[in-house]
Amino acid sequence: MRCNVFTLPLLLALAIPPCLHAGAAASAPSAAPAAKSAPATAPASAASDTVDQKRVHAEYGDGNFETVVQILEDYRSRHEHYRPVDSVFIAKYLGVVYASNPDSREKGKYWLYKMLQMEPGSDLVDLYVGEEVERTFEKVRQEFVVRRNYRGINDTRLAKAVETDSPAKKKDTVVMKDTVVVKGDNWISPITDGTKFAYSEVKGGIKAGIQSGYVPIEEEKVKDDSRWTGNINVGGGLKFLNKEEWETISGITDQTEIRVATDLRQRKWPINIALDASYAFAPEVLQELSRTGVTVIAKQAIVTYEVNFGVRKIFDFKLYSVRPFFGGGFSRITTQWDLTYDDTTESFREGKLGVWVNGGVYWEMDRHFNLGMEYLFSNARIDLYGKRNHGGHHIDMIAGFHF
Repeated sequence: MRCNVFTLPLLLALAIPPCLHAGAAASAPSAAPAAKSAPATAPASAASDTVDQKRVHAEYGDGNFETVVQILEDYRSRHEHYRPVDSVFIAKYLGVVYASNPDSREKGKYWLYKMLQMEPGSDLVDLYVGEEVERTFEKVRQEFVVRRNYRGINDTRLAKAVETDSPAKKKDTVVMKDTVVVKGDNWISPITDGTKFAYSEVKGGIKAGIQSGYVPIEEEKVKDDSRWTGNINVGGGLKFLNKEEWETISGITDQTEIRVATDLRQRKWPINIALDASYAFAPEVLQELSRTGVTVIAKQAIVTYEVNFGVRKIFDFKLYSVRPFFGGGFSRITTQWDLTYDDTTESFREGKLGVWVNGGVYWEMDRHFNLGMEYLFSNARIDLYGKRNHGGHHIDMIAGFHF
């Protein structure tokens, strides 16, 4: 058989089996999926570095609070740094779960405070918390707002809630490796189980169709708070006398004043008992006196002592550092007037009962430090060349200690 150059390729094509054609055709593109298979593991590794928020929320909704704590605490132990969104998420859920247990409520306050530090506009609406947890969060939020107005306030007291301590000293929920240990068995099962573990009533909780897993809360009795609180302030300013009554006989109309103001009450009282004292004096002036037909020049010194007793109402706004006040009561005012000339001293001294009213405002520069100003009016009349008031108008700057 005679072959030409066109016949040989045709014979070779007929001799090769069809399966080899299919295998060769499939072998080339098969490498492309293999090249893409390597990045397929990347999302799984990336997911392991983030909090499984869906699982945590599902466990929370099912009432598995111990599991929620275990997941989050285990994640914290394995990671030094988290995404900002995970940081807020962790603080929020740990804060709610810990705050729902009376034995770990201080730790819950710590985490709720950390949440507000990272995201001040955070709330707990999506977690359907009970009334007790909501009240706890409101207290933390108030403290957070107040602290932002202060300087030099640290979080030592809140941070103590998460310090490591021995099991004998603290009742708390802790994570040991993969096991959640609950000390002081205070968790409440689904609402169908009713009242358990010395809780009198369960309110609020997870709603939105969730059948179980109410946030455990305890209705705490309002304590009869008999602790004492008050203020001790010192200040200085001016006392203004009645010009018409004093200028003609003494030549003075105002005095320099030093003042001490104190008030005290039990925390359950609406008003404070007030006890104040002030000392006012005027510079020495020279007066012409006529004695036995002889005119002499005398040095004049006038001082006034006031002791005020009464009540004072202080408005304590927890969200603000400004505390206005007003008060009033009875006053004992004593005036001493000395005239000295030619080694002779003539003295006049008289004290009378009167009344006083005052008002002012404190600024809390720190949790225990006051700075403010005060206006006070006192009135008590003495007989000194006629009846005249030896009280007057007092304007003082004050500073002191709040306890």
